[in-house]
Amino acid sequence: MAAALAGDELIRSMSSRRASLQSSSKRSWASTSFREVWTGQGDVFQKSGREDDEEELRWAAIERLPTYDRLRKGILKQVLDNGRVGYEEVDVTNLGVQGKKQLIESILKVVEEDNEKLLLRLRERHYKKLCYFQWLETLKQVLKTDEKVYF
Repeated sequence: MAAALAGDELIRSMSSRRASLQSSSKRSWASTSFREVWTGQGDVFQKSGREDDEEELRWAAIERLPTYDRLRKGILKQVLDNGRVGYEEVDVTNLGVQGKKQLIESILKVVEEDNEKLLLRLRERHYKKLCYFQWLETLKQVLKTDEKVYF
């Protein structure tokens, strides 16, 4: 009886833990996916803490906007003449030629990196399968002969 109660308690705790993990992963995915379109995936240790805090505050302000306005706004990263990086909040519908070019380049940069990773994984998989098929062909030739082979 005590074992059954312990089992029920374990099941309840596991299901509540799984539900909390699912909801937290959905929240983090939803909050970061909008940002990744604009910022891309960079090095985690690249920015100082102050710059990171400023950018987080700007994104938080955009996320508090109504949905229609939120979809039209974003933050573009610009490198200034003195070498510093500046962030500018822009309205996508009012972007100039330079802003559009910068936005498209940042989006395509992320896509190119993803495609490169995909192609590398496909090449590795193809190579593994090719080696496996060559091994099978060799095994088939060995088995076709009348000689006994011990593995």
